Amino acid sequence: MLVKKYIISGSDLFDLFNYKLSCFLNTRNKTRRWKGYSYIKWEEGVFDLNLVVNKLKLDPIRWFDHLPDIEERKKVMLESKFTDNDFECIKTVLSRFGYLFKIQKKQSDKDYHLFFFVMQLINMKNNKSVGERRNEFMTSLCQQLLCELFLCYEDFSRFSVDDDGVLFETENIGFVNLVDILNLLFLEKKTDGSCAFGTFYTSLLVFLFASDNKKYHLNFDDKNEKFIYPEVFMEHLNDEAKKNKLFSLINDVFNLSQSSNEIFISNMLLMNYIFYFLKCEPKNILQIKHCLNDDVFLRFIEAVIKRRLIIGRHHFNDLGLDGYLLKIQLNETQFYNILHEK
Repeated sequence: MLVKKYIISGSDLFDLFNYKLSCFLNTRNKTRRWKGYSYIKWEEGVFDLNLVVNKLKLDPIRWFDHLPDIEERKKVMLESKFTDNDFECIKTVLSRFGYLFKIQKKQSDKDYHLFFFVMQLINMKNNKSVGERRNEFMTSLCQQLLCELFLCYEDFSRFSVDDDGVLFETENIGFVNLVDILNLLFLEKKTDGSCAFGTFYTSLLVFLFASDNKKYHLNFDDKNEKFIYPEVFMEHLNDEAKKNKLFSLINDVFNLSQSSNEIFISNMLLMNYIFYFLKCEPKNILQIKHCLNDDVFLRFIEAVIKRRLIIGRHHFNDLGLDGYLLKIQLNETQFYNILHEK
């Protein structure tokens, strides 16, 4: 069992996450250094976060390559009634968690999606206003994050969130807390490398999923930033008197004079509309239509479709929106940020 004092604080992991965001938004950001971490150049413009232990550099994306006794550790799991499929799923998901801190100078839609789901998770986990629906929202966000990390449905659907953390549905023994699996995998037999990985992954799970009563805000100088956080956004969405205020922000989303930080906030806000308002009921877009002029509404529905997050053009069929849909040209692009695509 990992001693609590060795858990990496949420503030430290948020600092690492903010550094990745700084690299995403700026072309000349300053290089940072941390105790216990190092960014290693993997290829041109691509940098992987490594854990530094006794001058060794360990890559969470390839964690299993750093443990010479990985087969013995797998055997321990199998003896504890986990299956080969269980082990391979856990092996994959831990590897993919490493991509959350991977820095790529070439921007992509995937980056936007990952930023969105991490920001929602670390703020939704402390959102008391949703009451008993907290775990429902957390599970949905968790599974969508894992989908963005290239896990197939058969794998990501095995993970859920409750008050005690992330649960993994095994093939033989039901649901098991993921932290308990980490303890079995990394800390049953301790080495410098296994302890480093066990600490990192456990701390990451706490950061993403465990309530800690902290606010993980970006603190950009943007009056619309508060609306990207689930508590404020959902408060306005569920209050008829405030909902129109939320919809009026869409005009700001398409302001051509936005800074890079403001464009980022606008994209986070756009994904909020998609995830919390349109995902389950695409016809809700008709409520937004009533609050916008035709030009802005066309740009909004185009942005929703081109954001490539959950919602596609076909979700708006049979809603009387064909005149708008026919004007939208879909291009094969890797990056779309509302104001331009490439």
